[in-house]
Amino acid sequence: MWNFLTKFCPTSISTMAGVTFEDPLPLFVYPWSNSDTSKKDPRHSRFCGPSTNRFVEDEFRRTISLYEEIKSQGYSPRKYPHSMISGTFLISSNGQKRFIVMQGNHRMAILSHLGLEKIIVRASSWNSAFVREEELCSWPNVKNARCSVEHAEKVFNYFFMENGNRFPKLIN
Repeated sequence: MWNFLTKFCPTSISTMAGVTFEDPLPLFVYPWSNSDTSKKDPRHSRFCGPSTNRFVEDEFRRTISLYEEIKSQGYSPRKYPHSMISGTFLISSNGQKRFIVMQGNHRMAILSHLGLEKIIVRASSWNSAFVREEELCSWPNVKNARCSVEHAEKVFNYFFMENGNRFPKLIN
């Protein structure tokens, strides 16, 4: 966790997706985003660094505590409604689907570690719930010319190509 929160410091999803032909979108902003979360400070983010040692220590304690709670009591999102993992469903033109976790990354990691292969999730209520590739030209940041169609397509496809295997290289 320390390596991740101190060394994984992406500047944008555009850069992660290999967009080099135009200005990248700000960190935490997607081509399909309805809102601008670019003001979010990565130093206080649970998604990336750079983080202070104190923040990492606190995050580690919270994660271990959550792990112990889920391990002993299970994952009960219907019992505790604010514990539901939520995010955005990406749907490609050929019907493939991906789910981007926007709320509940720690719960998702813990559930995966505990061996769960299927869990209940919900579509985001504050961001795009379903993002369809075929609607690319109508995505907010494409419509307002914040990014090109090609840029948006590269970011979208990144989630279908990325499986997480290259992340260890990014933090070592």
